[in-house]
Amino acid sequence: MAAPKKGAEQDVASTVAILREMGANTIRLTHYQHGQPIHDIADRTGIVLWDEISLVTTWTFGEDPNPTPELLANARQQLQELVRLYGADRILMGTDYPFDMADYDPVGHVCGADLDAAMVAAICGGNTQRLLGI
Repeated sequence: MAAPKKGAEQDVASTVAILREMGANTIRLTHYQHGQPIHDIADRTGIVLWDEISLVTTWTFGEDPNPTPELLANARQQLQELVRLYGADRILMGTDYPFDMADYDPVGHVCGADLDAAMVAAICGGNTQRLLGI
């Protein structure tokens, strides 16, 4: 992993400080993987990050509404990388369903990512229950 550009971590820290002053406790990071500084700063400041893999709208631009096997394989690889980098205990499953950009089988997507049963259970609901205290 490349080192962040000089000043980038300070910029992220400054932005997070402003968000904390505003009372924010969650940041949504969208549709591509963000650098390590935001994850480290979120850990230090108690911010929950909403990080996403890029399985969105890619296949809806053409006539075929179905994702290609290559796209799904890439999405599985992205999920595996998130688990490798941050741990299954820090990942929640979500979906945009019923919107057309949705993964219509998000549980199947997680189950198909070659993760063990405990990781799948955590990602598909256990972590959310723990986070919300339910």
